[in-house]
This record gives sequence, structure tokens and C-alpha cells, in this order.
Amino acid sequence: MCSSICNKKGMSLIEVLISLFLISVGILGLLSLQPKAWSLSGKSDYLGRAAGILQKELETNEALLLNPCNPNPCKTTNPSISTKDVFISGLGAAQAGM
Repeated sequence: MCSSICNKKGMSLIEVLISLFLISVGILGLLSLQPKAWSLSGKSDYLGRAAGILQKELETNEALLLNPCNPNPCKTTNPSISTKDVFISGLGAAQAGM
């Protein structure tokens, strides 16, 4: 009975193989998440840049509207702001949606 309690031989080969298998499964699980992380990182970069561009446009339009030297386009019958149709991907004509 004392020999089973005082067994200090160390880890067996089976225990080492099982631990290596579990570690490799964990590492492969983390590696499978890496492409999604790259995709989300790129998307967040695009959204951050778009937010910066939108902020700049809003500040420019606010400065134009609040400047008393410029005519207010909301009060005149012929607004000084012209509208322009913008099509995706630089296409020359409107495309039907899906």
C-alpha cells in the first residue's frame, strides 16, 4: 500500500502523448480563428476610415451652413447646392437591385 502512495516515477509516455494531443487540438482551434480575425480587422479599418471621411464632410457642411456670408440653401427657392447621382463602382447607369 505504501508503494502505490509513494510512487514518484514521474509521468508516463501515455500521459505525455495525451497532453500533446490536447495542446495540438487547442492550437489548431486558435489557428482556425485567425482568418476571421484578419477579415474583421480589415473591415474595422475600412469602417474607421469611412467614419473619418464622414466626419470631415459633416464639418465642412456645417461650416458652410453656419457661415453668414453663404446663402442658406434651405431658405431659397433655388438652392446653391446641386445634386448628383452617384452609381456604385463607377458605372455609367443605374443597375437593377437584387
